[in-house]
Amino acid sequence: WILYQNDEAVGSVAAHSFDEFLPGSYRVLSRVCAFEYSSRNKGLNKVKRLFAEHQSISDQFFLSQCINWVNGRGRIFSSSNQNEEGSQRLVHRYYFPTLENIGIAQNMGNFYYRGVDQTIWEIFPDKFLENLNRYPRWV
Repeated sequence: WILYQNDEAVGSVAAHSFDEFLPGSYRVLSRVCAFEYSSRNKGLNKVKRLFAEHQSISDQFFLSQCINWVNGRGRIFSSSNQNEEGSQRLVHRYYFPTLENIGIAQNMGNFYYRGVDQTIWEIFPDKFLENLNRYPRWV
């Protein structure tokens, strides 16, 4: 999916089947790209608080859309790794551990996938959506 704001692309995300890990499952938040100017939170903010309160483009739009697409057809997973590329370190060290601390994700261990050791995170969509609605929505 490509997210637009005022007719300008501000980010993208992909989701796909993840039968390599668990038959009938899905991998979401794959290939996330969000342009900095699309963020509503400028300045000094505590990263963990922003993640816990879902004040990121990933939670407000991308993960929500991926959950809607899966639509209960299977378990939902995502992955992170410790590579330096992109924002993987931020996702691996802060985003998913924060979601795990608030009961929305669970570390399922490591899995060698697409040439990289990845940490697999199960996402609990009902818990995510319930928690998301406790905080301000962007739309």
